[in-house]
Amino acid sequence: MEEELLKTLVDYPFIYKGELFDGRHYEQLGFCRRCDTRDCAQYTGKQFQHYTCSKGFSCFPMELGSEKFVVNGLIAVEQNRNFTGERRRQYKKNSVSEIDVRLCRDNLISHHTTLELIKNQAVKDSVAYLHEIRTSVGVVLSCTEQVVDQAEGDSFEEKLGNADEETFSLFQAVNLLEQQLELADIIANPQAISYGHKHVSSIHGFFHKMVKIFNPRAAARNTEIELHGHSDGQVATFNSFQFIPLILLDNAVKYSFTGKTIHVTVQDTGPVVQVRVSSFGYVVPEAEQKAIFDKYYRTEAAREQTSRGMGIGLYLAKLIADAHGFVIYYNAHGVDQRGIGANDFYFELPVV
Repeated sequence: MEEELLKTLVDYPFIYKGELFDGRHYEQLGFCRRCDTRDCAQYTGKQFQHYTCSKGFSCFPMELGSEKFVVNGLIAVEQNRNFTGERRRQYKKNSVSEIDVRLCRDNLISHHTTLELIKNQAVKDSVAYLHEIRTSVGVVLSCTEQVVDQAEGDSFEEKLGNADEETFSLFQAVNLLEQQLELADIIANPQAISYGHKHVSSIHGFFHKMVKIFNPRAAARNTEIELHGHSDGQVATFNSFQFIPLILLDNAVKYSFTGKTIHVTVQDTGPVVQVRVSSFGYVVPEAEQKAIFDKYYRTEAAREQTSRGMGIGLYLAKLIADAHGFVIYYNAHGVDQRGIGANDFYFELPVV
């Protein structure tokens, strides 16, 4: 996506993530395409100013939001004295004024600001619509609760346990959908992660509830989720913490191999509660393990397994963890030559 955006907006030839691209109005020189060093890329992320590569061409580092690239293969007529006579005439088509390059940079900043405003408004509109859907889901959940209420039992939990399998699965599916729709608020406004006051509660209770909600979905894939260990520890968390079990279990069910068991372990260890969610499937290559917590990042194996997902779940989980002062870790073990093994996500929280 970033590559296509740059190709649309940048006037001059540029190098991005090691690859050369033509600009809208200026093409890469044949000399640059044949260059075996491409040391113009060394200026990526540096302050905007005039640089020259080892071959003498002008380079200008630029940015579009968080994306960094280098305009390359130019001859800035005011500063570049590396080319004279016939050689200067040979590359005349890529001779530019530094003023024009600066204007290009200013336009990129302006375009990015406009695009961000449009994107943010689109997100707000989408979230507003999701709120309408959430209201409808709430109505469906209420109707489902009325059906459950007709089962035998003194409490709702007993009645749910005595309900037929179809009613139980329906209730859990609607409950899960309601939980997932609440994530929309955080996607649109990450600052909402730390809204309100922290509440003291049982982390074991969070995961016990989510395991029950996710098990019908796991069963549809011939998979089950087992909760191990126990914790009497109480932790202080914002309301947003409930989305961490949701995100980790959603990923585990989505990417676990069919027929394999997902293991969730919650246990007290001294002054902290440790949590581990382990599934079996394609592991994340070592070189990509840090990147999986980046926004919109998905591994190749994840994209091949399912088109569902935007690569935003673990990013949100990291933001929520950051707001609570802990870290979510990933570890792969028991990996075979095919890149298949156990995927573990784990963290720990101090008890209060």
